[in-house]
Amino acid sequence: MSLLLAIIGVYFFVTLGFAAKRIFKEINERTLVLLSVYFLQPILSFWGILGAKIDTTAVTAPLIYFSISLFAALFGYFVFSRIFQDKKDAVIVTAGGVIGNTGNLGIPLLLAMFGKGAVFYAVLINLANIFVLYVIGVFLYSLGSYTAKEALKNILSMPVIWSASVALAMNYFGISLPSAFDQTIEMGAYTSMTLQLIIFGVFLGGLGRFKPDFKLVAWGMGYKFAAVPLLAFAVLSLLDIDSFIKSLIFLQVCMPLAVNNVNLASLYDCKPYTVTANILASSLLFVGLIFVYKSVF
Repeated sequence: MSLLLAIIGVYFFVTLGFAAKRIFKEINERTLVLLSVYFLQPILSFWGILGAKIDTTAVTAPLIYFSISLFAALFGYFVFSRIFQDKKDAVIVTAGGVIGNTGNLGIPLLLAMFGKGAVFYAVLINLANIFVLYVIGVFLYSLGSYTAKEALKNILSMPVIWSASVALAMNYFGISLPSAFDQTIEMGAYTSMTLQLIIFGVFLGGLGRFKPDFKLVAWGMGYKFAAVPLLAFAVLSLLDIDSFIKSLIFLQVCMPLAVNNVNLASLYDCKPYTVTANILASSLLFVGLIFVYKSVF
């Protein structure tokens, strides 16, 4: 029951965004996306990284998570770019398989399942997912409309990359902000999380005028919930680490598509409403699959 309540709580703000779009049809999705990506997401990443006590003994879990995501992205794009004629379709299926909702959903779910002992590792994995999203994700979604060279430039143009890098350096050297700034940064971080859920709801509100590609949705769900979890299971089974850590990494890998996928799809003109349909499908499927995944390790 606690799992279901956690999921319901997260998607309350999605419902608000959905209602807002249906009532006020003139709401511009791209404006909200630009506000989120270029202004609020950098604050969120900066706050999240500074708030975690990172040391060399704690980086194992996020490094494993990032490595699995990177391999899944390379393998997925290699396969799907040969299956789909439209490069954007290959990108959507591949990116959806590796960019999961490790923050807004993953952290509260792991807290509900394993208690406070899981939060530290869940937060670190979510920090790794920032780089999955804004390095791997930006590169993939850019490939739908740009060359590989231009996609690399798009990564460097992301403010999140620079804010996260500064925060990592400050964390490593033990540099902290004046306490007067703490509340302001925290307000920006929570605003970012809330707005991101609202943006997803706004896209859902406009989904009625769009006909989903059910074949593409099926491919995306198969890769997200079957192929990538099998890859993660194979890798984690070979590693000599605590089974508790294995469970946390595996569950974070299996989280449904992050709502940030629709941000990047909108930003780089990569069929954002198709991505929205995939996010919705993954969110619904995950409610049942979580009870299977939690018993794997």
